[in-house]
Amino acid sequence: MHRKAFLAKRLTQTAILVSISLFSVSCGKKSPSPSPVNQEQPIQVPGSQQPEVRDDLPTAGFYNNADGSPIFALLNGAKTSLDIEIYQMADADVRAAIRNALARKIKVRVVKEPAPLGDDCNVFTPIEAKEDPTCADQKKLRAEIIEQGGHYVPFNKDNLCANPARPCFEHGKMVIADQKAVLISTGNFNSSNLCNLKQNPGKCNRDFTVIQRKSEIVSLLSKVFENDLKGEKYNLRKILMEEGAKDQVTVSPFSLDPLVDFVKSAAVSIRIQNQYLKEPNLNQALIEAARRGVHVEITVASVCSFGPPSAREAESQRALFGSFIDAGFSVRLLPSAFKINGKPGYLHSKAIVIDDRKAWVGSVNGSSSATSNNREFGTFFEEPAWVASLAGILKADHESPDTETLEESLACKKDRNSSGESGGDGDGNVR
Repeated sequence: MHRKAFLAKRLTQTAILVSISLFSVSCGKKSPSPSPVNQEQPIQVPGSQQPEVRDDLPTAGFYNNADGSPIFALLNGAKTSLDIEIYQMADADVRAAIRNALARKIKVRVVKEPAPLGDDCNVFTPIEAKEDPTCADQKKLRAEIIEQGGHYVPFNKDNLCANPARPCFEHGKMVIADQKAVLISTGNFNSSNLCNLKQNPGKCNRDFTVIQRKSEIVSLLSKVFENDLKGEKYNLRKILMEEGAKDQVTVSPFSLDPLVDFVKSAAVSIRIQNQYLKEPNLNQALIEAARRGVHVEITVASVCSFGPPSAREAESQRALFGSFIDAGFSVRLLPSAFKINGKPGYLHSKAIVIDDRKAWVGSVNGSSSATSNNREFGTFFEEPAWVASLAGILKADHESPDTETLEESLACKKDRNSSGESGGDGDGNVR
């Protein structure tokens, strides 16, 4: 054999033997364990179609406040801006998180309801000599935000309500962080709504939160916030129609039609939780759904939540719930005997699940003021894991032995007469 050919053959054989040896060692060696998942990074829910986002903000999803509200992660994770539109914001830990954001040089802007029902703290007035400490601290926070170049303004009812001559409130609960994530809650940023046990609230509300991270949703709600911050009249309907997320959000005073259409889309079942159901058009849509064979389950707050009802109110409730029962609804009321994290419970949520496959969560109570006059925020979603989680809670609450019938509720059999949020609901109802 020629010497060059011989050497080439030996080199090839040697290379093959080395490769086999390395492969054998590799196969016999234990693979390193995968590193733990960084919980600060978003986890994609199958079918959620949420964009992958790498930052410190909470992941998109549905959250039960009793298991921990994502508001603290949102406030603490912001790097550039926080835009807040809110009815009440009395939780001390929320205020602390906003102060921490200010210390990080985050730009904070707030639009707030100036006169929540049953709440004596008007943060837009000077601190008084014998001010309640919680109210005084809320006023101090407003001053701190303004001193650092932020904004903290009252919701301009004269320009922003559909009909300012009627009861109207900024009753929405929304936070936009870094123009990347938006939080929409059924509950205020109070200790009872957040079920923040660190603050030892006297009760824990049933309240939910949704974090949306789709750019079109963030963009639409950011435009609403910017206009509400200015406080000038503007064409909200046009913004809702032009933006790409019009079918994914509700903003009152234009919430009635999308919610009625949502109810009408039901083919099999409707699960609904709300403080109460008084809006005639929405109620009629529910009744019509039941009459066409849709199974309708409603769970509402106890009639005794704000104290024993008057004879007139009891009569009104019997007429209303009688129409529901006659249509075939399954009806339950949630009293304070229903415990949430060991605390007396109150049903403050506003949520609808259709056919156990799509859902809506928001701040809209079942009243005409909420759907058609206030500023309120809500969001639709179809992510299977989110819907399943919400549907499971609604079903369990409805079937709980700690809920009650209408007659039991009227008799205050299971209720301590505790109110839901400082004696008022933001729809002009003190009870």
